[in-house]
Amino acid sequence: MHIKKFLKFIFIFFVCIITIERQENIIKIPYQNYLLFVMSFFFLIILLRKINKGLLKQNIPLFLLIIICLFSEIWSIDRNMTLRADIFLIMYFIISIYLVKFNDKNEIINNFWITFSLISIINLLFIQFYPQYSIQLDETRYTVAYRGIFGHRNTLGFYSNITSLFCLYKLNELKRINKIFAIIILFINFYLLILSKSATSLSLFFLIIFLFYIQKIYKSNRVFLVCFCLVLFLNFSILFLQSDFISKIIVEKLQRDITFTGRTYIWKYSFEAIRNRFLLGYGLNAFWGDNNYSSYYVRSTMNAQITSAHNGYLDIFLNLGLVGFISYSIIIFYIVKNYIKKKYSIDLVLASTFFLLLWSFNFMESKLLAPYSIIFILQIIFYNFIVLY
Repeated sequence: MHIKKFLKFIFIFFVCIITIERQENIIKIPYQNYLLFVMSFFFLIILLRKINKGLLKQNIPLFLLIIICLFSEIWSIDRNMTLRADIFLIMYFIISIYLVKFNDKNEIINNFWITFSLISIINLLFIQFYPQYSIQLDETRYTVAYRGIFGHRNTLGFYSNITSLFCLYKLNELKRINKIFAIIILFINFYLLILSKSATSLSLFFLIIFLFYIQKIYKSNRVFLVCFCLVLFLNFSILFLQSDFISKIIVEKLQRDITFTGRTYIWKYSFEAIRNRFLLGYGLNAFWGDNNYSSYYVRSTMNAQITSAHNGYLDIFLNLGLVGFISYSIIIFYIVKNYIKKKYSIDLVLASTFFLLLWSFNFMESKLLAPYSIIFILQIIFYNFIVLY
């Protein structure tokens, strides 16, 4: 029994290592693409033989989104980029469905918690012993900001928050050793957040604590709906309803925009690009490549190397247009609808808080539809926790 559990942990740890921010992280795995392809192809064969109709039916919104991503190859402005992104999206989806189908929910949570905790420890050790490689060199606002093993400090911040969320979940266990380890990892991640100098991630750290415990205290799934509306209002007010009075104070007194980081200017020019291809977008992962469109609408105006809209919702519009945005909105609707119907459990609180964290983070960064990130795998897994179980 212990050997079986250990092998399952090794498997999930391996999945995490070869899928975690594979375009950004400093540590590279030899033959990473080949390993992913072989593993996903093997899982696909198994799934085709043992998949059940219930699992397929509940994942229809996800299938719809992936089909739109595949069809975006037709109108993509960079078909090579889109084809590559589509391939990875499909491989990650297959891996996710395999994990959901053949692993117990608690096993998945425990193994991901241990894996993400180990990644946090690796980040801490990397920063302590190799600070010259873990500093964000292109950061101009702070003297020293650390990114750990990732390509950007905001990525370190987001992963620290996900690990912290797992720790909050593990604090509810009866085993004292698990609680102690969870507290230690929680403090490590808070320290990593401070080192990253990511104000967004640090704010979200306190937000997830609030969201997690308010759902836990009231033990009502309808609290999630209130939290969802609150998060939606606060974030969309920043994106669309920027107060002229507040903006004027920030611009004139602090020489910043409403986000303090220049994101509103990127959003402004991204909106202009969206209007040009409102219905279908520019193709999955195509807009921010080396092309005339991103240069015309954003890069030449910003005079900087911009790699995303710094807003996951705008990037869905840029990638897949209104069709893609509606498709992802259906996924959100399914999550909220099914969560409200479910009987309260701490597992549901974990899943719902993850999505609240993800949706909040994506008003400042872009991880909603990331074909090269384990975040996409976690979305599919937690989606099934809410919709399927």
